[in-house]
Parts: sequence; C-alpha cells; structure tokens
Amino acid sequence: MRNIFVATFLLCVFFTLTVTSISKNSGTCDEIAHHIPAGYSYYQKWDFRLNPSNPPLARYIMALPLNFFHLKAPFDDKSWQEADTPSFGKKFFFEYNRGKAHTILFLSRLAMVFVGMLCAIIVYLFASRIYGKKCGLFALLLYCFTPEVLAHSILSTTDITAACFTLLALYVFYQFMKSPSRKLLFAAGIALGLAQLSRYSAVLLYPIFLILALLEGFWSKKNFKISSSLVLIFALSVVTIWAGYGFRMKPFLAETINQQEKIEFVKNSAARFLPFWNKNLANKTEIFLKQTPMPLTTYITGFLGVMKHDKEGHLMFFWGKWSDYGNPLYYVLALLIKTPIALIIFFFAAFFSIPLKRLKKDEIYLILPISIIFIIASASKLQLGIRYILPIYPLIAIFSSRIILFVKNSWQRLIIVILTGWLIFTGVFAWPHYLSYFNEFIGGSDNGYKYLRDSNIDWGQDLPALGQYAKKNGTPTITLFYFGQDNPAMYGINFINFTKSEYIKPEKKIYAISVQYLDSVAWTKIYPPCAKAGYSIFIYDFRPPPGIK
Repeated sequence: MRNIFVATFLLCVFFTLTVTSISKNSGTCDEIAHHIPAGYSYYQKWDFRLNPSNPPLARYIMALPLNFFHLKAPFDDKSWQEADTPSFGKKFFFEYNRGKAHTILFLSRLAMVFVGMLCAIIVYLFASRIYGKKCGLFALLLYCFTPEVLAHSILSTTDITAACFTLLALYVFYQFMKSPSRKLLFAAGIALGLAQLSRYSAVLLYPIFLILALLEGFWSKKNFKISSSLVLIFALSVVTIWAGYGFRMKPFLAETINQQEKIEFVKNSAARFLPFWNKNLANKTEIFLKQTPMPLTTYITGFLGVMKHDKEGHLMFFWGKWSDYGNPLYYVLALLIKTPIALIIFFFAAFFSIPLKRLKKDEIYLILPISIIFIIASASKLQLGIRYILPIYPLIAIFSSRIILFVKNSWQRLIIVILTGWLIFTGVFAWPHYLSYFNEFIGGSDNGYKYLRDSNIDWGQDLPALGQYAKKNGTPTITLFYFGQDNPAMYGINFINFTKSEYIKPEKKIYAISVQYLDSVAWTKIYPPCAKAGYSIFIYDFRPPPGIK
C-alpha cells in the first residue's frame, strides 16, 4: 500500500509540473506546422496525405480530444489539395479556428501528458520486475524529475509517444521471454506494432528483439520455440501497423505530392543495385507504383522518405558550427550537457557498482536497447535534437535504479539522498523551461545555445516570455526574427519583421531574435543581449535613453 501511495504521489507531481508548464510554452514548430493539424485531418477525412514523415499513433492521441469540439479545418483550401502541411496548419490554428488556438494547443498537449504518465507507470513496473519495488519507486522518481522527459511530455509531437511505446514493447517482450504464454505473445506483437506506429526509428526494435531472443535461446536451450514465437510476434506487429492505417489498400503514390520526384528516386535506387534493371522494367515499376493497391503503402513510403532525408542530411548545429552531415559525438555531448548531472552519476555508479560479469541476465533488456539506439542515432545525419534518443531516458532511469541494491552504509545513503535532492531541485527549478534545460557542466541553460540549437533549446516555445517582457516594458513595437510557427500577436507582442539592412546593422529599435537565427544576424556577434525571453529568444534594445534623441 505504501508503494502505491508513493508512486501515486510521484505521478501527481509529474502531472502538476507538466500541466502547469503547458500555457508557459507557445506552440512549437512541429506542433503547429505538422502534428496537430495532420492528426485532426486523419479523424475527419481518414486521409494521410499531410506530412507522412511520421506514423500516425501520436497524432491520433493528440487530436483525440479535439473531436469533441466544433472545429473547422481548411479542407476547401489549396493547402489541403497540395498537401502543404505548414500552410494547412497555420490556417487551421489562426484562420479557421480563430480565438481557439490556445484551447487546441492545451487539449492536444494534455493528451500527451497522459502518455508521459503511462510511460512513467511502465518505468515503475519494469524496474520493479527486474530489481524489486523499492528500485521501481526510485526509477519512477528519476523519470519524473528528468527535464528532457518533462519537456516532451507537454508537447504534441511524436517524441514521448515513441519513448512510451518503445518501452512498452520491450517490457511486454521481456515478460513473454520470462514467462511465455499465448496472451503475452499477442501482447508483445501488438506492443511492437504500436511502437512502429509511434516513430519509424522504432524499426530498431526488430533487430533488438532478434538479438534478445537469440541470447535467451542460448541461455535456455529452447531455440526452436523462441524462434517460432518471434516470427509470430513480428507478424502480429505488421498486422497492428496495418490496422493503424485502417487496413487500407492503395497504390504507393496515391495521396502523395511530388510523385515524379519519388518515382525518379525509386528508379535511381533500383538502377544502382539491380544489375537487370532496364527501361522497360522502370516503366512497369512506375505503373505499379501509381495504380496497384497494396497494404501498408503509406507506412512504407513514409519510411522510405525518412531514409531519403537521412541520406541527404539536415542542417544541424554542434559545438559552435553548422553542418549538413551530423557528427558521431553529437549525442555524447547532448547527453552530457542536457541530462541532469545527478542522473549521470546514478547511471555510471549503477553500471560500475558490480563487475560486468555479474550483471543480471535480465539487464540485457535495458543495456542492449540503450546501446543500439544510441549507436544508430550517432551514425545518422538527422541530428536535430536529443529528442531523437528520448526512448533511452526511461531505460536509463530503470537501469540507474539498481544502485539502491548496493547501498551498504550510512555514507552511501547520504550520497544517494543528496543526489536525489539535487535531481528533484533540477526538475522543479527548470520549470517551465524544460525544453531549454542544460546542466551545470556548461554553466546552465544560459549557455546552451553555444553548443546545441534547434529543438535542444529553441523550437519557438518562448513567445509567452517575450509577451511578458513586452508588457513589463510598455508593449513597445519589437522587430522580431522568430523561429517558429505560432502567432506572436496572440501573446500581446506588437512586432514587425527585419528589413534587409537590419541583418547587417541595427537601428534604434528593440530587436528579438530566436537563438536558432543568431548567426544570420551579423551584429549579434558584437552586441550582447540586454535580456532574454526564456532561454531561446535574445532581446536587444538599441533605443536611446529617455531625453536623448
């Protein structure tokens, strides 16, 4: 009973920290331009044309509460016909549902808070099963006060959903491997499919499950039974993915834009790998892609689109430099400076608390996924934020909880208490700017922009703080260079855009610049900001003092 009380208390704290943060953060780029409008369109039209670069589960969840309100969507606009998701999103929020944008954002984010809480419950159950209930409570505490987890539990994006259902798939598969049953076999297949519907990177669970099954087969000498069960689990996951798209059958290129570009990509890829590729086969392939209904085509084309994006790379900021190609040390740095130092200490203390040869066999279900997710992400060219490896945070919390098992004396207990207090203080003190959190290794969140950008610190979330600054200073007109899709006017900001010359030389005005764009304004290298809105918008006041013209 005491364990249930403590766990419930921690969940209530998590709920309070997240829900009270929602209104303190404006709509981020992806929420407004992609996820929320796309999710609403899925329910209204059962059409997946808007931004298929993510599977639909997270969007189903965030848009679910919106169906109970009388909202309008620009289905009569060319943005729908052309699958222009950013334009569709802006019209959805600021034209067709004028005055309801804050409500839409709050409700969709609230749905994701519950996903974060579901993940917390799985953390407790998983840790309790491996290490015992005392460790389960400690793992839950570590999870609930980690800023990166809190940050993405209040945003209507795919990140916390991917973390939650990746963990669920691993937990159910672990239970099945330890106590095989028909019920757990079906549950493992469905959970694996739900993970795939959360984010395309969850495809890594297939090799992870395979390796785990091989290890269990080696340990238990039951290779045949495990192999046949694994085939059924994989098959059930594919059926679950298909169910997530309503068992639709359609040609690969139905409901897609830039068809010819996709056809050329397929032709060029095939020509590179197939020695028998010729013009006749290329033409037949084009007809097949355009006309032949097939299952899972939306999922497959979206997955291939992400692979194409990864191959091409994306502009990213790492340690003061911009690059299109990623860096193998990106996530090493990101983890070191965006994870609370107390949690880092707990993780390494847990890892080295006993010799590796005495690690419990069950712990491979934590260590292997952490390692593979981290290594594959580090090799990727799509390094746009630590959120891409968010699924490892719940696993880190679970594994770190094992340190409780090796506390032998009062000095060790005191150290645990001090570190735990530090972590709790970090989680509370970072409120509500969890997205921009950086630890003390680099001097805190004020210095984060020097090392990482994009969703690590600036996703367009600090308009409320800029609005407060404007109100406190008499609501002046602000020249704004904003990295985001939200409407600054909704936060009481009177703003104008930069003129061409102002990128080179400032005038006697107030400027506000998102840190993502700092390097696009030449004079930011010379002048320090006079204030900051949150940690992601720098403010510069070049107006002369009163009485001086």
